[in-house]
Amino acid sequence: LGEAGRTFLEMLEAVAEREPLVVVLDDIHWGEEGFLDLVDHVADLSRDAPILLFCMARPELLDRRPGWGGGKLNATTLALAPLTNDETAELLGSVLGSPVIQAETQAALLERAGGNPLYAEQFAELFVERGSTDELTLPETLQGIIAARLDGLGVEEKGLLLDAAVI
Repeated sequence: LGEAGRTFLEMLEAVAEREPLVVVLDDIHWGEEGFLDLVDHVADLSRDAPILLFCMARPELLDRRPGWGGGKLNATTLALAPLTNDETAELLGSVLGSPVIQAETQAALLERAGGNPLYAEQFAELFVERGSTDELTLPETLQGIIAARLDGLGVEEKGLLLDAAVI
């Protein structure tokens, strides 16, 4: 586990002694092998502490680590399917502030979102900004989506974000 890993585990257990602890780790499929080993060890070694590890990853993690989460005491793996068209339409209605939108617009947004709630929200927001579904495209990665959204900001907003990043 290494000294850094033991220190991390001790820190989590110290916090959990005061009150139950929930550790949320998102996009762990991007994690390096050492990080994944650390998370794996925390799950194995912290059985006596009230610690809930909530790890979210894309299925690609199982390509690298087929046994991830399997065979561990008190571990559960949930595979989430893409949203159905009805669920995506409901989400779009919520984001757009109207449960009813034109059939052509809804079909275009549903097709582009592909059942991905993040994409559904982003495409709906782009539709509101542009007033059209023509040429609505998003990058494939979350980092790309964020960069594209930042590129669409005005000069003042970009300046504010640059100043905040420095601070």
